[in-house]
Amino acid sequence: MESFESALNIVQEISFRPDEADLLNRLGNVYYMQGRYDEAVEVLQQALALSQEIDHRSDQAFILSTLSVIELDRGQFAQALNYGQQSLAILQEIGARPTQADLLVLTGRIKSIQGDYVAAIAAQQQALDIVTDISDLDGEAYARQQLGLTYSEIGQYDRAFALNQQVLEISQRIGDRSREASTLDIIGNLYAEQGKSQEALDAYAQALVIWQDIGSPIGESRSLRNVGFLREQLGDYADAQQALQQALDLQRRIGAQGHEGLTLNGLAIAQAGSGNLDEATTLLREAISLHEETGDHPGRAQALSDLGTMLLQTGQLAEAETMLYEAIALLESLRPSELQDTDKIALFDTQLAAYDTLQRVLVAQNDPAKALSALEVAERGRARAFVESLTVRLGDRTDLEIDTASPNLDQMRQTAQQQNATLVEYSIVGADDSPELYIWVIAPTGDITFRQQSLAGIELADLVIDTRAAIGVRGSRAGARPQRRPEVLAQQRAETTAKLTQLHELLMAPIADLLPTDPEQRVIMIPQGDLFLVPFPALLNADGSYLIEQHTLLTAPSIHVLDLTRQQRQQRGDIASPDDVLVVGNPDMPTVEISDGPLPGLFGAEEEAIKIADLFGAEALTGSAATEAYIKQQMTEPRLLHLATHGLLEYGFPDESGVRDLPGAIALTPGNGEDGLLTAAEIYSMNLNADLVVLSACDTGRGRITGDGVVGLSRAFISAGAPSVVVSLWAVPDASTAELMVAFYNQLDQGQDKAQALRQAMLTTMQQYPDDPKHWAAFTLIGEAD
Repeated sequence: MESFESALNIVQEISFRPDEADLLNRLGNVYYMQGRYDEAVEVLQQALALSQEIDHRSDQAFILSTLSVIELDRGQFAQALNYGQQSLAILQEIGARPTQADLLVLTGRIKSIQGDYVAAIAAQQQALDIVTDISDLDGEAYARQQLGLTYSEIGQYDRAFALNQQVLEISQRIGDRSREASTLDIIGNLYAEQGKSQEALDAYAQALVIWQDIGSPIGESRSLRNVGFLREQLGDYADAQQALQQALDLQRRIGAQGHEGLTLNGLAIAQAGSGNLDEATTLLREAISLHEETGDHPGRAQALSDLGTMLLQTGQLAEAETMLYEAIALLESLRPSELQDTDKIALFDTQLAAYDTLQRVLVAQNDPAKALSALEVAERGRARAFVESLTVRLGDRTDLEIDTASPNLDQMRQTAQQQNATLVEYSIVGADDSPELYIWVIAPTGDITFRQQSLAGIELADLVIDTRAAIGVRGSRAGARPQRRPEVLAQQRAETTAKLTQLHELLMAPIADLLPTDPEQRVIMIPQGDLFLVPFPALLNADGSYLIEQHTLLTAPSIHVLDLTRQQRQQRGDIASPDDVLVVGNPDMPTVEISDGPLPGLFGAEEEAIKIADLFGAEALTGSAATEAYIKQQMTEPRLLHLATHGLLEYGFPDESGVRDLPGAIALTPGNGEDGLLTAAEIYSMNLNADLVVLSACDTGRGRITGDGVVGLSRAFISAGAPSVVVSLWAVPDASTAELMVAFYNQLDQGQDKAQALRQAMLTTMQQYPDDPKHWAAFTLIGEAD
């Protein structure tokens, strides 16, 4: 430092401007590394003025870049972006591609902090393309790291982890200790998201040692903050407070306002965990003001949501309501329509807590009108990416003007009337402390009733899994099963009965008096979370009757999606000729990574397809004729698609299938350049003319459960234009499924609507398997009954 200052005095005495500008620039960078931001900005501004005076364009670009980084740390995001864009313009003019890439990465970081994730990803990907093209290893590490950080902020943790593992290896290889430390911090955060606490703490500890060794107070504060956040998650509130307070002290010492807000958020949560709610609310109010001042929109939304939670705990319900409505409005403004569908889903999953807490705040006010407002919030907090996808596609196919706004109560009433159905919407809230189940029932008359059910002491996810296990439903579509000994079979049936009865008591008994008494009247279930896996038709009441015996059941991801599938159906005609039907059964199976060889043949599915095709005077595609290439060419025009083959739930999950994609695939015959897997992503990109799609395969109704609903095959077909999709919730037995499907189409031929036809087919199959719902309760109709 002294040598810099001495040299600067000399060049100033002899008035040698180029060297003076260079030394001021270097001195500013030293001040920045020491966390002396005010002094850094002062000398860098002098250096910038001198560089402009002598017209050194490259020096101007470098100085503006450093000023942008400093203002980013200080929380002056608009000024940081301004400096960055000035620098980028100069670099593009003079053709300095490596530094141009650095500025694109920096611009992306600022855009991400401001909540503009589309612009952030575009800028950082452009930077990565540049540095890869020019083989700039250091630049590649920087671009990959920051792109991974943006992906982690929208919930795409697996992409973020892969990118940062690459960055860690590069940084260690080229000896970039600063980037190594920052990457370890990011990897620690990703371990924490996966629940790998010790791995996260180890990564933070390694990062902290490096930051302290190279003398970076801002880096040290980030590692300490990360440790504090993780200690909070583990319930170690005293240790969390200590780490977070150390981080805050460092940030305030160097004037790093851009980091203070998030640290204040964490410190508030630690104080609340220690029972200091008043101190916690004070800290959160300070954080909200700071986030507003700096323009950190995601941080402000998080602080508003956290404050709403604190106010709920202290009984300040009116103010909590205000804070939470403000939080979700801000969160919704941070969901750009240009994001890819999978990115929208991941981002939405990071935002669910505010919707959960607001529902609880509204219900806690013991006002019937507020309980109905909670239904609007529940609907506002589900299937939003699905809705946006459907509205765009429906608008493209028709001249209709589609409203993407979440429906209000009057619009929900109208949907129930138009469907001539009773709608039942579930919401699981308060999972972390006092879990409850909220249920709203909307009658076709427009009457809306709210009921709630405590889930205290009940692990709902485990109950659903145990119920499915008791039914005996996991694995691929099966042929004949081995006979069990009578005593084993009796024990299994008793366990199945107990589980199905318990689920009925939780989910249906509280609203039984609100449901129609006529079994032909429709009841549309709108589940949430693990409830998507519940076999509703098989639930048993106290009298031993299955729910399907009492009601005609359908499923929908949300009321808004239900309204959109109705509008899709209005654009469809009826099945008029054999050319309107495409029926597939038992193709020559492909070889996939998740099995040891080709998938097993399904001879019952082949017989099923032939019988169903005969009903329409059509020809079934089976064996070698059922190629993926041919079916993809043919499937866009028919009014009915029936696919009786293997469904692959595991496809799309890298750990299970080696492929990262939308979950789900349908097995067809490979060849002609196709692998024999018709994937959810391929279906999603199609424009189908089908009025009804039937997936007579295993697990076709399952997928990745998110805040947007079940992401898998059913969602893909509805997004592609099908208003009605019949799917299965488990591995369906081959023979009984064939019987059920033939009965379903016979009922349709007799004039029943789709929901009534499926119910009658279930009842018919139940007569043959009265005590074994795995044979008849797997299928559900999603979307339109007519």
